Amino acid sequence: MMTRRFMLFALFAALAAWPALAPAQQLPPAPTTSPGVEPKRNVFQEWRDKLNKPKEPPPVDELFKQAEENFNGRETVWGKLVRKTAGEDSKLYKKGWLIKRKNETRALEQYQQIVDNYPFSKYAATAQLRVADCNYALENWEEARINYELFLKLYPKSPEVPGAMLRLGNCHYEQMQKPGRDQDQTNQAVLTYTDLLTRFPEAPEAAEAKTKLTECRTRQAKHELIVADFYFKRKDFWAAAARYRGVWQLFSGLGFDARSQFMEGSCYESLGKIDRATELYTQALSQTDAPEYVAKAKARLEALRGTAP
Repeated sequence: MMTRRFMLFALFAALAAWPALAPAQQLPPAPTTSPGVEPKRNVFQEWRDKLNKPKEPPPVDELFKQAEENFNGRETVWGKLVRKTAGEDSKLYKKGWLIKRKNETRALEQYQQIVDNYPFSKYAATAQLRVADCNYALENWEEARINYELFLKLYPKSPEVPGAMLRLGNCHYEQMQKPGRDQDQTNQAVLTYTDLLTRFPEAPEAAEAKTKLTECRTRQAKHELIVADFYFKRKDFWAAAARYRGVWQLFSGLGFDARSQFMEGSCYESLGKIDRATELYTQALSQTDAPEYVAKAKARLEALRGTAP
């Protein structure tokens, strides 16, 4: 028993005196390929890297050319056939039926690329205008409005200014509401068309601006009449009279003179202002835009003078 204990004690003593082993040195990783042999390509990783790599925009000349083709229309196979057989002066070719295919959405992206990536190029002004034109063609009226305003601010001396102003007014025109609703878009259209006609009275765009300005002012007049009638029905005759007076003073010649003068006269008659009412009824007699109100004015004058209608 003692011998066994002595042997164990000797063993532990020997282990305690044994010198510490040096840590094993780390060996370099074994080469995956033999020397002189190229490592295998990771095709999937290369493909992934190509997809994630941001694309460089094409040269501005090429980009602008592509955008113009998409905006103005690329000639189709049918178009080439008609041009070669019948010629560009033929009625069929001029009609453009299946002759050219437009892509305003793609053109918009390309023009926007030019604006964003080449702001100082020779195409910058045209690209900014075309961004607005593409939105206009796509009936994105608010986006078109914003970009037309930006173009006019950045390039006020451009020869394209009259056209841009007309289409800016049209953006408001297309968003006008009925006469009984808010007329902010109508008011903005009036301001834009008026500015165009003041600055460029001889421009080709002036004719369309003049026609649409008349439409807008007619809508404004109808709106004022609706408000005036509302006050009249509530027997707020002072407020109604002011509104009717505004119609024939601000919108004279649009077909509401006789009506507004007669109604203003009715307001003053209701207020006991007979002299003023008589004056307005007399003015209404000289109008020709609304015979029924002229007849009413005549009847009221005869009544006020004590004569049977």
